[in-house]
Amino acid sequence: MKTFIKRFDLSVERITLRLFAAWLTLNYILLNTLADAESVGFTSVKYASDINLTHYFLTVIALFFLLSVLDYVTKSFNSDAFVLLISMLGIAFSTVGEFENFYYAFFILIPIGAVLAWLIYTNKLSMPKFFFKGKDQVSSLFPSERSKRIAKNVTIVTLIVFIFGFFAYYVGAIGVLRYRTYSAPNFDFGIFVNMFHNLKTTLLPTVSCERDAIMSHFDVHISPIWYLLLPFYAVFPTPETLQIGQAVILASGVFPLYLICRKYLLSKSMSIGAVLIYACLPALSSGTFYDIHENCFLTPLLLWMFYFFEKDKSIPMYLFALLTLTVKEDAAVYVAIFALYAFFSRKKYLHGGILIAFSILYISVAVSVLDKTGYGAMTNRYANYTDGKDGLLPIILTCIKNPAYIFTQFAVEGDNGQTLASKLLYILQMLVPLGFVPLITKKISRYILLFPFILVNLMPLYPYQYQIGFQYSFGSIAFIIYLFVINVSDMKIEGKRLAVSFCAIASALLFTVSTVPKYELYTEMWNKDQGQYKEMDEILEQIDPNASITASTMLLPHLADRSEIYEVHYHKIGTDDSVYTDYVVIDMRYSNGNSFFDKYMELDKYELYKEYDNLITVLIRKDLK
Repeated sequence: MKTFIKRFDLSVERITLRLFAAWLTLNYILLNTLADAESVGFTSVKYASDINLTHYFLTVIALFFLLSVLDYVTKSFNSDAFVLLISMLGIAFSTVGEFENFYYAFFILIPIGAVLAWLIYTNKLSMPKFFFKGKDQVSSLFPSERSKRIAKNVTIVTLIVFIFGFFAYYVGAIGVLRYRTYSAPNFDFGIFVNMFHNLKTTLLPTVSCERDAIMSHFDVHISPIWYLLLPFYAVFPTPETLQIGQAVILASGVFPLYLICRKYLLSKSMSIGAVLIYACLPALSSGTFYDIHENCFLTPLLLWMFYFFEKDKSIPMYLFALLTLTVKEDAAVYVAIFALYAFFSRKKYLHGGILIAFSILYISVAVSVLDKTGYGAMTNRYANYTDGKDGLLPIILTCIKNPAYIFTQFAVEGDNGQTLASKLLYILQMLVPLGFVPLITKKISRYILLFPFILVNLMPLYPYQYQIGFQYSFGSIAFIIYLFVINVSDMKIEGKRLAVSFCAIASALLFTVSTVPKYELYTEMWNKDQGQYKEMDEILEQIDPNASITASTMLLPHLADRSEIYEVHYHKIGTDDSVYTDYVVIDMRYSNGNSFFDKYMELDKYELYKEYDNLITVLIRKDLK
């Protein structure tokens, strides 16, 4: 009898753990029974007042005894720790999914992190013991060492491919649905649809809807990297190909990241954890919410460059450095910063010197070309550092001569009234999913890897640079996740286990706040108004594919597979050099549709061609009628 009672392990610590697990289990059950669509949500104080206190405590006691029985039956399996963690995560994901608030997610991660640390550092969450009762189970499944290795490798590859596929599908679906629900505007999606149509037909990156003139997109951004995506577009020449392409490109970063983790001797399970963290980073998926952009190439290209640097393979390292430069003229900044890291932190003087020299040469030539033959480099986003002067040099000199001024720019209002709070939120969104691990190091030189985050995202007042919903974080993400892996590798085993476990939970939780609602939004829009969108498709398909068009911003991507198309909002009319296109296609779903209609009808150059139930109005040039 004594042995029987002893097996229940009724120590003070175990009783506390079990009561905590029982309490959280009950709350998880209540959240999924009371807080439904027909009842009061958990954010209302009425939710708690509707719960009978006597029944509540009796249920906790009953669950406590059930967990005691479960602990007795499972023997060496730590059921209390398992139930505690699962119920806690269940509550977190359930409530975050309902509340959809970043700040709430940040705060709920605090107790999760504390409990996770307690379970790990008291050996209640030792992974091998946590999942298995003994080693014999694994040995019986795979008796030979070779078969064990094969089984592990197959499992690892399967998990990586699954994470890759999940990200590509989920994020790609958001992009496709944005296009199909007429939610993707001309800037920037229509521009790239128009450019890829011309790349396919002429191999030239010609656009007409970017600056209201027929021109090369490379007059704005020098991005020959686009040609890597052209073969896929040539086979599947649809706008959806571009959206899916961006998702696949970003998802491909899981492969170099896993290899970097293994190079730093992280275990296979921890390396998979890091890959999961990467795929769930809010800024990675959210950066696609304004459709495809050349910056999506930065993340995987930089990670491959880091990996080959770590493996001392010079030729592929330089190849990926060169490919990074071809993403955009300012991509040289990322290569130059990595060169500084290689030079000062890793003492790779030759590679660091070559990379920084080549980066400076490239950006100097690229900016010169843009200034002379294009529209100039977009240094205006750092206008708060130039005192009205042009070029990169005034920005650099300001930072050197007055470093304190940089920090004042973190606190003043941006172009759209954003304040310090906007940048603080952005910092949290970038670093909380990584548990602030990129900041935890004794080696000061490693902080060089944070320079892109500071320079590209925090220094400018241009508001989109420090919002995760835009593409400007893609380069910084590569550096931050790389620094995360390096710093984790320095930790003791418990620290590694805690860092990877917590960050996997944090990034997944924040993915639920940032990305899942977008998927649900566009899915709901498509399911609700699918008939309308298909009708709009049929209307636009009736327009001559060879005709020149001026179109509303949300319609333009659906008409951009032609040589000449302009956006109605920016198209210049009423002057001697105005271009009057064959058709004007106006989106009447929005309030400005009527004003555009009146504006063009007043020209006496157009007449009504067709009108479709307050959806689309098409005007035709009179001399074509």
